[in-house]
Amino acid sequence: MDKYTINKRDAEFLKKVDAIRNKNIRVKQKKHLFRLLFCVVIICCLVPVYFVFDSGDGNRGVNKKTAGINMAMPAQSASQKSSAVSLDELSEKNLSQSDPQIGSMTISVLHSNKDGKVEDRYKKNSRKVSPSLPAQPVKKREKNIYVVESAVCKRLKGRNPVGNQDVFYVGQDRCSIVWTEIRSKKLPALLKHVYYLNGEKYCEIPLAIKYPRTRTWSKITLKNEQQVGSWQVDVIEESGRILTHMAFDVKS
Repeated sequence: MDKYTINKRDAEFLKKVDAIRNKNIRVKQKKHLFRLLFCVVIICCLVPVYFVFDSGDGNRGVNKKTAGINMAMPAQSASQKSSAVSLDELSEKNLSQSDPQIGSMTISVLHSNKDGKVEDRYKKNSRKVSPSLPAQPVKKREKNIYVVESAVCKRLKGRNPVGNQDVFYVGQDRCSIVWTEIRSKKLPALLKHVYYLNGEKYCEIPLAIKYPRTRTWSKITLKNEQQVGSWQVDVIEESGRILTHMAFDVKS
C-alpha cells in the first residue's frame, strides 16, 4: 500500500470517528435538553401548588395573630379600667383632703383605636362650691283667727251640730244651719257668713267673736221655692281672707 492510500483510509477513518463523535454529542445534547424541559415542566407545576399552600399558612397565621390580639384585649381593657378606677379614687381622695369645699367630677373614657391600642382619656372637671350660709328660720305668719271645725245641719244640741247634712227640702226642713268653731288670738274679732245662691250673693250675716274659743252659727229659714238651688257659704274675716267655705243643696 502506498502512502496515498494510507492517508485516504486515515482520512475516511477520521471522518467516521468525527461522525460518531458528533452523533454522540447530539444525543447528549438532546438528553440534556429533554431533562431541562422536564425540570421546567415540574417546576411550573409545583410553583402554583406552593403558592396555594403558602397563602393558606399565611391566613392561618394572621387568624392566630388576630385571635391572640382579641384574647389580650379584654385583659388589657380590664387592667386599664382598674387603673382608671384607682385614678378616680386617688383624685377624689386628694381633693377631699386638700379642700373640703371643692367638689370634683371625673370621667374616664377607655377606647381602642385601629391599631388595637387602648387609650385612657381622663377628664376632670372641678368647681368651687361657695360655703353654705346657715339656714335662716322662715317666720311663718301666725294666723290670728282660724276655723277648727265646720258643719251644715238642721238643728243644734248644746251648741253642737246634730249630724252633717248637705241636702235640705223646702216644706220638710225648717232651716239650714251653718256652724263653725273658731279660734282667735285677737279679741274682739268679727266674722261674716256670706251666702251665695246659684252663684249670686244672697245675704251676709256678721258674727262677733268675743272669746278665744267660740262656737258660732247662722241660719237660713226655708220657706219658699225661690230658695231651691245650690248654696255656698264663705266664712270671711275682717281683712277679707276666706277662712273656709261650705256647700249644700236645697230641693223642693
